[in-house]
Amino acid sequence: MGVQAGEIPSSVLAFAPKKERPDATEGHAMTTVTADGAVEERVHASEARAKAAEERAREFEAEANYFRDRAARAEKWLLRIQTEIDQTFFQKRNNTTYTNANQPR
Repeated sequence: MGVQAGEIPSSVLAFAPKKERPDATEGHAMTTVTADGAVEERVHASEARAKAAEERAREFEAEANYFRDRAARAEKWLLRIQTEIDQTFFQKRNNTTYTNANQPR
């Protein structure tokens, strides 16, 4: 079984003809649009998380101011109570001690 020039042996398969290469910009453009969409979603999600974090920070700051104000008012009340106790009990005790010391035994 000799093969003559120009003849193709039956064991050789013919390849399909090469198709034209698709335009490189078309495939790239589609990939870019998909990538841009995914990036935009991430940006929007990040912005939403940032806004939520800012809102929580404002809430925490307001809560801290509320408790700071309550603590200041409580300190004023404690000072007032201490002053009244000092005036009421310790002045009477000093007067009583002084009076008792001057009385004859």
